[in-house]
Amino acid sequence: MNILRYFQFKPYRFRFVPPRAPDTSECCGDGCPNCVWNDYFEKYEKYQMKYRLINSDQQITTLNTITYETNSFWVLKRLEKSEFFELLD
Repeated sequence: MNILRYFQFKPYRFRFVPPRAPDTSECCGDGCPNCVWNDYFEKYEKYQMKYRLINSDQQITTLNTITYETNSFWVLKRLEKSEFFELLD
């Protein structure tokens, strides 16, 4: 991430990207303990928890269903650790 971006005086826009669902060809259908679908559902559950937290944060403005905006550098630093976070220009 470009450090100069932090010092600009405009809101930070970001979005949360849900995990990609596995293709049907990625699963063998044998009920493996490490099935790609198990991994997907675990990631999707984490994504939904983050999504609920974002929608309840008072320092974050919802622009549409997946795009958000904040003026807080600290909110941004906390969120960028998430695997679903993507900073927009």
